[in-house]
Amino acid sequence: DGRIRVAMGAPQIPSMLVPNAPLAGMGFTEGMIYDAGYNQRFLLRSYHPGKEAARLYAEHTLAEGCSDATVVDFRDRQDLAAAINEVFRRYNSPFAEQELHAGEISRSCPATDHAQYVFAGTLLSRIPTPQGIFAMWVMNYLFAFDAPRTEAADALAVTRRLADSLHVTPEWARMNGGLQGRVSEIVAETGTAIAKTVSDGYWQAQRTREKGLEGYGKAIRGVEEVIDPLTGRKIEIVSGANHAWIDPRGRVVGTDTDTQPGIDFRQLFSADR
Repeated sequence: DGRIRVAMGAPQIPSMLVPNAPLAGMGFTEGMIYDAGYNQRFLLRSYHPGKEAARLYAEHTLAEGCSDATVVDFRDRQDLAAAINEVFRRYNSPFAEQELHAGEISRSCPATDHAQYVFAGTLLSRIPTPQGIFAMWVMNYLFAFDAPRTEAADALAVTRRLADSLHVTPEWARMNGGLQGRVSEIVAETGTAIAKTVSDGYWQAQRTREKGLEGYGKAIRGVEEVIDPLTGRKIEIVSGANHAWIDPRGRVVGTDTDTQPGIDFRQLFSADR
């Protein structure tokens, strides 16, 4: 119904070239397009590491409907980039150096009660030339969601599955020759690590806290929430019994053992499991 938006990758974001003195001498400055020939065009843009790229993506791409955004978590995630950077350090040639920078941001939108999350990984390549070092960068990883706060768990699950599905394409492998085997493994491992990060992130922690407070409130009131497996309906019942049952008339009975209290009764299960 369009209430949850999930994104993987950002094909609309071009490859970028960091402005420098030689480019400025040719009249190319920030924001301009540089045509390097061979069908390679770059947007001149100062480098934004993953954390900053995540913030900018959230502010520009997720801005609609969230004019009152509040940042609730904003941090570097170089722990995730470490594995792939180790491969780059091992295989970097004298002609180019590459390094991945990662970061994430979580925002809340009070007016719409929405939750937003962005993970970004930017890949910086430095190429020495007779005119100086030219630096290029791309948005190598991007995962994001915008969802009602009450449905953030569903958005997290989808984002996690997307991250866990990362793989090296045949085209990328051909371009990187001998690196393809090991880098393929690292990319997959990085995707799995990103998936875990998403699941361990702010909104999951927030949901856990909310469930804890919710459970505490129910305990104070002496009730618990159970699910009817036949209908999927959640029911609030008086707590205390080890097992709960319901009959076709909707009568709920609690028992200390798992023995069915009557032939018409079916078991109810805790909603917290």
